[in-house]
Amino acid sequence: QSQNSNKIHQNPIMLVKTNDDHITNFRYDTGLRNPNRRIDTLNTLLSQSPHLVQGKFSLADVAVASYLLYVIQFFPDVELYQRWPHVVRYMRECAGREGYGQ
Repeated sequence: QSQNSNKIHQNPIMLVKTNDDHITNFRYDTGLRNPNRRIDTLNTLLSQSPHLVQGKFSLADVAVASYLLYVIQFFPDVELYQRWPHVVRYMRECAGREGYGQ
């Protein structure tokens, strides 16, 4: 049992301890592996404007891009470009802004 407990601490996202003390594999779902209307809508908006509010970089862009960049950092196997090319462009542009990561 201590070996299983160590696995939980090594990778808490991928392994889950059930109520009956069994360890099961668990694949965390970001919501981006399946069809996603919210990201579809975001992709459409970003196809028409480089930013979310009146075409200018704003706090809304910082908030949304931060979430999106978090997803690809921790879940690199999620394929975004084929499904949402405008979202990917947006992420690159936001991350490339001077001072963005500070």
